[in-house]
This record gives sequence, structure tokens and C-alpha cells, in this order.
Amino acid sequence: MQKITSLKTVDDAHLLLDKQDFQTKPSSDQIIDNYPSEKLQNAISELSKFRKLGDCFSITVSRYKNKQADIEEIESEIERDISHKINKKFMQNSKNSKIDFRVHLEQRRILYSVRIDSRPLYFREYRGETEVVERKGLGHTRHDLRQHS
Repeated sequence: MQKITSLKTVDDAHLLLDKQDFQTKPSSDQIIDNYPSEKLQNAISELSKFRKLGDCFSITVSRYKNKQADIEEIESEIERDISHKINKKFMQNSKNSKIDFRVHLEQRRILYSVRIDSRPLYFREYRGETEVVERKGLGHTRHDLRQHS
């Protein structure tokens, strides 16, 4: 899992806790009731093998084509459950939290996960040299991104 944090991805990599599919768009109560709290300790244990977790966590709830779900209610209810299970404090701002639990609603599907890296992708500094390789005919052209900054 440590190697995943060094990947140059378009979005944050997450450890999937659970995936739920419903016949209709789930309500806030269904989303809360199906939260996989029994998997929290294992996820925390896995993450703590390669990085410090700190004493706070945050929650990110996002939705796509599911306007009926109440994001604030979901966050509030899940926050209490997580606080009790992992013995850490809730922090509203994920920028300062080293653990971010995610609830992603996609119409009738819910993905429950925890971010693998300690910080969101947009706050991380990239290390080392990055090269872009483009095919031009039969040859390759290499560009060092530092020259184009």
C-alpha cells in the first residue's frame, strides 16, 4: 500500500471498505445504516503499518445523481459511529486530518472508503523528476516538466 501513495493519479487512492448497490436511490437512513463500521479497525490497522495516523479524522460525503440524500445528516451520524469505534476526534476540515473516510453516492450505488495517503492529492508535493513521453512517428520525444514550468 505504501507504493500506492507515490503514484501520480488523477484522484486520491482509497482503501475500499464496502460497496452497496440498491434497487432505488438509497435514503440517508439506508446510507447511514449500511456504513461498514465493523471494517474500520482493520482499515486503521492497515494504514498504520506505513504511516502515522494522528488523533483526528474527517469525512467526505459526495453524491452524483442522488439529491435526496442529506449530506450533513450522513456526515453527522457516521462521525459519531467512527469516533466511538476508532477512538479519534472528528475534524471538519480534511486538509488538517490525516485520516479521511469517504462516502461516495452514485445514483443507486454507495462506495465507503478511506483515503490511503495522509493528505488529499491537491495538497501533496510531487517529488523527483517527471517525464512526459510522446510518440512522434517512429521515435520518441522526452520532455522534462521542470523546463516547462
